[in-house]
Amino acid sequence: MKLSLIQKPIHFLLLLSGICCLMLGWRLISSNSLQYSFMAWNLFLAWVPLLIMLFIQNYEPVYVNKYVVIAVGLAFWLLFLPNAPYIITDLMHLRYRKSYTLWYDCLMVFSFASVGMYTGLYSMLLAHKLVNRLFGPSFGWALILGSLGLSGFGIYLGRFSRWNSWDLFVQPHHLFMDILRQAFNPAALKLSVAFALVMVLFYFVFLSFIQLAKHESAS
Repeated sequence: MKLSLIQKPIHFLLLLSGICCLMLGWRLISSNSLQYSFMAWNLFLAWVPLLIMLFIQNYEPVYVNKYVVIAVGLAFWLLFLPNAPYIITDLMHLRYRKSYTLWYDCLMVFSFASVGMYTGLYSMLLAHKLVNRLFGPSFGWALILGSLGLSGFGIYLGRFSRWNSWDLFVQPHHLFMDILRQAFNPAALKLSVAFALVMVLFYFVFLSFIQLAKHESAS
C-alpha cells in the first residue's frame, strides 16, 4: 500500500494548512474578534522558505548560471526559514485565554505550529537534497546544521526582539546592532541553542519517517 500523501507532501501540507485556516475562520466568526488573525500571516510566512526551495528545484535547470541562482535562493531561504518553527512560540498567547475557549485555542495554535514546523522541515529536506547532489553529503549536513543553529537565533530575535525577516532590508543597521548585543547575551544564547536543538531533533525524526515511507512504498 503506497502512502500517497507522504509521496505528495505539498498536497498534504496544503490540506493541513486549509484545515488550520478553517479552524481560525470559525474562531474569528464565533468570537467576533480578530485576535488570532495573525496566525494566518504567520502560516503564510512559514510557507515562504518552502516556496523558495520549490522555485529553485523547478527552475534550477533553466538557468545558465545556476550556482548563482542557487546561492541567492538559499540565502533568501535561510533568511525566512526561522518563520516556519517560529509559530511554536505563538503558544505563549494561550496564557491570556478564558477557560471556555482554552481547549479550542490550544488545538488551533498547536495545529498551526505543527504545520509551520512540517513546512519548514520539508523545505530543509529539499535544501539538503539539493546541496547533497551538487556538493556532496558533507556540505549538505553543514548547511542543515548551520541553518538550524542560525534559525534558533532567528527565532529568539523574532520573539523577544521583535525583528522580522524583511528588517534586513528595511532597517539593517539597527538589526545588526541588536544581533551584536544579543550575541553576548547569555539568556539569548541559551534560548537560541534550545530552539536549535529542538529543531535538530524534529529534523532527524522527520528524516526517519521519510525513510520509513520509502521502505513501505518499496515493499
